[in-house]
Amino acid sequence: MGDAVQGKPLRCRCMTHACLQANLPYVVDGDKCVCQTNAVFLYLGDKYNLNGSTPEEKLKNTQLLDEIYDVRNAMIELSYPFKKVRRIFVDWQAEGDV
Repeated sequence: MGDAVQGKPLRCRCMTHACLQANLPYVVDGDKCVCQTNAVFLYLGDKYNLNGSTPEEKLKNTQLLDEIYDVRNAMIELSYPFKKVRRIFVDWQAEGDV
């Protein structure tokens, strides 16, 4: 994760790499920085030979990973009660509620 040095705030190590999306989760592997859940899973699976050895196995693995992500999104949709919560005043203005 990030480093707190002499009172400086924590900062994602991906910010110090050429990573387009500094987002959690992330993996730093040498000069590579991989961000986003599915990309991390696929990267680690490829690195440790866990994604299948044939094109058919790799395809099934990717399809299952995407299905799991779809189920995750559906669960969030059902259980996350704060979809309409606005964090700052500008959000209220943008939606015409002010």
